[in-house]
Amino acid sequence: MESLQPTSSLRGESLSRRLHYLLAPCHFNIKTTRFSSAILVIVVCTLCLILFNLKSAIISSSSIQPAGISMSEIDALRQERSRTKDSKLHLNSSGETLTAPHKSKTLPGVIIIGARKAGTRALLDYLNVHPQVMAARQEIHFFSNERNYGKGLRWYMNQMPFSTPDQLTMEKTPNYLVSSVTPARVHRMNSSVLLLLTLRHPVTRAISDYTQILANRDSKGLTSKDFAELAINSRTGEVTENYRPVWVSTYHLHVARWLQLFPLRQIHFVDGDRLITEPLTELRGVENFLGVQPFFTSDIIYFNTTRGFHCMRVPVNGTYRDSCLGKSKGRKHPPVEEWVKTKLNEYFHKHNERLFKLIGRRFDWT
Repeated sequence: MESLQPTSSLRGESLSRRLHYLLAPCHFNIKTTRFSSAILVIVVCTLCLILFNLKSAIISSSSIQPAGISMSEIDALRQERSRTKDSKLHLNSSGETLTAPHKSKTLPGVIIIGARKAGTRALLDYLNVHPQVMAARQEIHFFSNERNYGKGLRWYMNQMPFSTPDQLTMEKTPNYLVSSVTPARVHRMNSSVLLLLTLRHPVTRAISDYTQILANRDSKGLTSKDFAELAINSRTGEVTENYRPVWVSTYHLHVARWLQLFPLRQIHFVDGDRLITEPLTELRGVENFLGVQPFFTSDIIYFNTTRGFHCMRVPVNGTYRDSCLGKSKGRKHPPVEEWVKTKLNEYFHKHNERLFKLIGRRFDWT
C-alpha cells in the first residue's frame, strides 16, 4: 500500500491524482468494513428473529392463560414454599409455630383429574395410605368452578393437607377431565404437575354414572327415566350422544384437550377395571409414575369376601386397621337390557380406537 503524502505535497497535482492519494489508505478499510458489516447484519437479524419468537410465545401463552390468578401470585406462593422447605419452623392448623419436622401446606404436585365413576375415590384412598403421599380428602372443584377459582391460589392451597418437603400433595376432582377451562388453568399453576386419569369400560362407566344419578334423585323423592330411555333415542334408535353419562365416556374428546397443553409423559392412565380386580398391579404402576418408594403389598391390600371387593390393612401404631370404601361404593347397578349394551358397545368402538391411538395404549374393552 502506498504511503500517505502530506497535503502540502499535493499542491499542483491534478484532481484525480489528489483523490488517489487521499483514498489509498481506505482500500483495505473498505474491504474489512464490508466483512464486519455482513457479520453485524447477521447478528441483528438473529436477534430480531429471537425477539419475534419470544413475543409470539408470550402472546400464545397469554391466550391460553385465563384471567383471575396473576403470575406474581403464583411466584409468591412458590417462593413461600421454597422458604418453608429451608425453615425449621412451621405452622400447625391452629396457626401455632412448631418445630421440625417442618410441615406446611403446598400446591398439589399430583392431581387426579377423572374420570367420574371410574375408580377415582378408590385410587385416592389407596394412595393416601402411602407414607410419601398426602391427599386432600374432599373434592376441591377449584379449576372447574368459577366461584372457587375466583378465591385465588392461596385459598386453593389452604384446602390441601399439611405435608413435609419429601411428600407429594395430591387432590382429586373428577370433573376436571371434562371441564373446558381446567387444563389451561392447571397449566398456568404448574406446567410440570403430574396427572392421574382413571378410565373404565365406557359402557360400564356410563351405567355406573346413571346409577349414582338415580340414587341421588331417589334420595330427593324424584323420579327418573330408565337408562335405555335416556341413552337411546326412542325415535331414531341411535345413541343419545349428548346424554352426559355417554358424553363423559367418550374419553378421547376430553383427553385431547389435556394433551394440547401437557405432554403424554405427565399423564398416567389407570385401568379402573383392573384397579378393582388387580389393585396391586395398578398401584405399582402409579408408584413408578410418581417416583415414590414401593409400599403396596399383599399384606396391605386384600380381598374382602363380605364386601365383595378389595380393602386395605392400614398400619397404625404398629398394628393394622382394616379400611374399606364407603357404603356408596360398589352400589348395585340397575338391570340394563343386553340390546342396549350392544348398541352402546358398537357406538363406543370407534371412539375407543381414537383414544387408543391418541395415548398409544389399549384397554381390554371388548
